[in-house]
Amino acid sequence: SIPRPLKINYPHGQMQITNSTKISMCEGVYLLNKDSLIIEGPAQSKGMQVATCAGIDSIAKGSKNSMLIVGSGSALVLDAGSRTYVKNGGAIYVKQNGSLVIKDGAFLQIGDSATDGWGEVIVEAGGNVYIEPNAHIEYRRKIGDTSDINLFSIAIGNNAAFAGVYFIMDSILKAENIIASTIYPIAICDLDSLNPLFFKDWAYTNFAKPQINLQLKSLILCPNEPLNISLKRIINDASAEITVCRWDSIFTNNRFSHMECVNDSIVLDSMPLDPICRLPRILPEDWTYYFGVNTRHQVSISVMNECGKRHDTSILVIVTDTPKFSITVPTTACEGFNTVSVLASENSHDSVQYAFEVTEMVDTNSINYQNGNPGEVYSYSHYGMLPDTFNFPGYYFKGGRSYLVSLSLTNGCGPRTQEAEVQIPSGAYIELERSTAYANPVHGARSVQLHGYISSADSFRWEPTTWLNRTDTLVVTSTPEDSIYYVLIAKEDNCTALDTVFIRYNHVANAGEGDTVCYTNGKVLLGNPYDLSVFLGFLYYKGGSTFRNEFIANTTADNEYFKQFSLFMHSDLFKNWAIGCNTIYTDFTEDLNREQTVKQPWFINYFEQLTRFDNSGMAALDTFTYYINQDSALQSNYTNTNNYGSYAPCISSMLSYYDNYKLTQINDVSIAWYKIVEEDTSFNGSLQESALAVDEPTKTTTYVQQVITPYYAEIDETIVWVDTVMTVYFAPQFQFDSTVVFQDLSFPTGAGSLFSWDFGDGSAVSTEQFPTHEFPAFDTAFRVCLSITNKCGTQTFCDTVHIDSAHWGGSMYTKGVGSNSQTINPQSEFGIQALFYPNPTFGNGILAYTIEDPFEKGELKFYDSFGKLVYETSISNASDQVKIPLESYANGLYFYTLQTNTGAYVNGKIVKM
Repeated sequence: SIPRPLKINYPHGQMQITNSTKISMCEGVYLLNKDSLIIEGPAQSKGMQVATCAGIDSIAKGSKNSMLIVGSGSALVLDAGSRTYVKNGGAIYVKQNGSLVIKDGAFLQIGDSATDGWGEVIVEAGGNVYIEPNAHIEYRRKIGDTSDINLFSIAIGNNAAFAGVYFIMDSILKAENIIASTIYPIAICDLDSLNPLFFKDWAYTNFAKPQINLQLKSLILCPNEPLNISLKRIINDASAEITVCRWDSIFTNNRFSHMECVNDSIVLDSMPLDPICRLPRILPEDWTYYFGVNTRHQVSISVMNECGKRHDTSILVIVTDTPKFSITVPTTACEGFNTVSVLASENSHDSVQYAFEVTEMVDTNSINYQNGNPGEVYSYSHYGMLPDTFNFPGYYFKGGRSYLVSLSLTNGCGPRTQEAEVQIPSGAYIELERSTAYANPVHGARSVQLHGYISSADSFRWEPTTWLNRTDTLVVTSTPEDSIYYVLIAKEDNCTALDTVFIRYNHVANAGEGDTVCYTNGKVLLGNPYDLSVFLGFLYYKGGSTFRNEFIANTTADNEYFKQFSLFMHSDLFKNWAIGCNTIYTDFTEDLNREQTVKQPWFINYFEQLTRFDNSGMAALDTFTYYINQDSALQSNYTNTNNYGSYAPCISSMLSYYDNYKLTQINDVSIAWYKIVEEDTSFNGSLQESALAVDEPTKTTTYVQQVITPYYAEIDETIVWVDTVMTVYFAPQFQFDSTVVFQDLSFPTGAGSLFSWDFGDGSAVSTEQFPTHEFPAFDTAFRVCLSITNKCGTQTFCDTVHIDSAHWGGSMYTKGVGSNSQTINPQSEFGIQALFYPNPTFGNGILAYTIEDPFEKGELKFYDSFGKLVYETSISNASDQVKIPLESYANGLYFYTLQTNTGAYVNGKIVKM
């Protein structure tokens, strides 16, 4: 203790009170800090354990704090410019008639950033506090530590501390000019507003304004979801109250509706005011309430400090429900647009997220029909008021199938879906043998076969009937002379179903057939044989030197005399000449095997040699004759046409027509070739003026032929696929029982690749890219080989596949037959027919199945490409259609198995895109 009379004034230096030191100041003593005062003790595990009104003696008793006790008639003065630190484990206690003076410009920090614990400044009842304006008082804590509870407490209420300085010390401090002769003490309950504390959310200050910090997950709740109120940092609360009441819409006397709190929803929802000197922060931090569905509740929280100052807050909590709605869908409808309408109603009449979807369901009686003519998947999603009627704008309901129509509503409590099935019985569909017909002079036969399909109808007809060979059957042949649309119309009761196809007719343009070549092979021939190279070669083969004598004079003067001859063959002058020389024209266009000629391996070299036009005698024609004679079939074909004598009278007129064309119409006809490689399009100058062209692609290329005549402007295209030598590799994707699904991992595989799987068990070779194979026995190893052939040859990879017996279902088992027992394959004994549709799928799909023999239970399982089970369900019906929710899964390859307890099973694969 510091006895009186004593004055401690240290203008320069630092005073430290540490290691649980207790200094008590007696009457008549004051301590004037003009520099630094540091009070620090051991880190405490607990803060203040008794109420402040219990008195300093009770608080200090047993405390390990390092403390400075300002006793009766003494004073602690923190002077302007001084710095005082009450760190963790440190305290300043002011007893009755003691005085704490904090002057303008003084700095007081309570707390510590280094260690856990508390710093405390407490003034008991009857003590005195004088804080001048602009004194800086702040709190500090360890960063990231939520347990620090620093304290600045001044007795308030019936047994309050006094604002000012105790009269004995007041005279002493004024006499020594430490405080002004006239002081204006701030009321204790006004200290926080007139001289605010800094960082006060790191401490409890009983005279500071209370503050509520709520942490709520959401103010919109779902059924059975609790409202969790986490108060976390309610500071400065001496008393608190939480009230909860349900709000409802009621009618007043004037019949106007307004919201009113109609009843408390909690039996005990408030805390009485804390008794005087009760420990602070005793209100529980976490509160939980449960409310009924479709209700609104006002939750009010109020806290009050010891000065009676309040902080209030209210929140409105709404408890929603999962969507409640209904749909009405017709059981049957006609084919077409807007033929199916959904009537929908939703209970809340609020804006919602809704989605209408249509998925085609498989009819096992018409699977082939549907595979060729699949229905599209439809999905429409929107946020807003649910429409009363929805008719799937832009969607065409095709006949001969069933559709699953669904409506999904989503709110904050999740989605709900209702489904209904609609039948579209009457339907029509046309499938073409090919979509483009070519004019007879260019390509030979021009007929196109139309395959009509009708699911259900009382009658049907074709429109128009132009160029059709018949109209009383569903399979008809059209020999068009121009482009045309055909419509197949079917009627049943009041429903009309139709399908339309377009046959494109090319008069002059023909880019030829696609091909696949090896990267190392070199050149490809494009186009069609209505070209000078075939026509002149044919005439020379028939006429020999006689034909040469007709043109030799022209080519001697101009080696490129025949360069535009293919263009001439597409002009009206050539057609006019052909009318007068029908024999040669008919032999060339109808009887000659022109396509077989240009497909010969020697033709490319001949074509390039001829079209160089670097020899007046056109020696390439001798090459043409030589190779025709080496092929007995072509030789016979060429020989069996008319003899050259029937052609000779027309040759001179042909050259005359050609000369006239070059003089008058050379610009009327053009043949141009374009090539598209990936994203690049180029004009190929070396592929012009001939109906045939040669190129040497190094990547897969699209070739476009453009032909312009005075009567037609047409384009046609073909694709040349370029292969490379493959690296062949495979791996078993997964196994169930003795059945293994193989994954081809070879690279690269093109459109023309041929696959051959030898499973090493004596079974037939499979030509699928991703085969599924059942091996004959468990606990056996088989040598499996995959060979892939493309234009670059055949490559093979082999690996040993082990068939273990760790299977999940018993697909091989023993069945008693009389007194004998035999091992059977369930696929041959019992059968399951199954089809997943659509496949590939862009979202959800349908698995339609039929199980032929009785069973008790079954399982349907879906696996991803890594063998991970992603979906499973039990089955009990012998025939059903199961909706598979693949929409949320990643794109890729999936496999399914359907197995019954009798051992029957089926498997398949699905592509999700």
